[in-house]
Amino acid sequence: RYLKKGKGAEVVGHAREVTAMRKNGSEFQILLSISESIVSGQHYFTAVVRDLSNELLLLNMLPMSIAARLKANEGPIHDGHENVSILFADICGFTSLSSTLTPFEVVSFLNDIFHDFDDLADLYKLEKIKTIGDCYMVVSGLPEACEEHALKLAC
Repeated sequence: RYLKKGKGAEVVGHAREVTAMRKNGSEFQILLSISESIVSGQHYFTAVVRDLSNELLLLNMLPMSIAARLKANEGPIHDGHENVSILFADICGFTSLSSTLTPFEVVSFLNDIFHDFDDLADLYKLEKIKTIGDCYMVVSGLPEACEEHALKLAC
């Protein structure tokens, strides 16, 4: 069909991120590249598929700049930062509150709050470290130095 109608020309020669499906039905992200070669008048197509699961996991766990350095095999990464602020937010009275809610309501409550925290972290360029139960940990001044690190957390 590609050769007769030229359909699919936007795919050949370009890499694109697509969702693939494993045999068990689970979905995962891949980078798909298709190239065309003509040998003795015959058209050959080559597809290269790269599983992005590890990259996405790495980006979920580490700041993008650190993940890029790891991917580039820069060796051990140990940066020093003199001005860093850490915020550890714990929801007061969460244990007693959660005892009055259904499990679904507890998860929805935390999801709503942490979603708002994530939006603020993006807005002020803060680095989310982790959530543990009802606790949210975020830093300012990492991985990039920032003179207003404490002010960004106060906002």
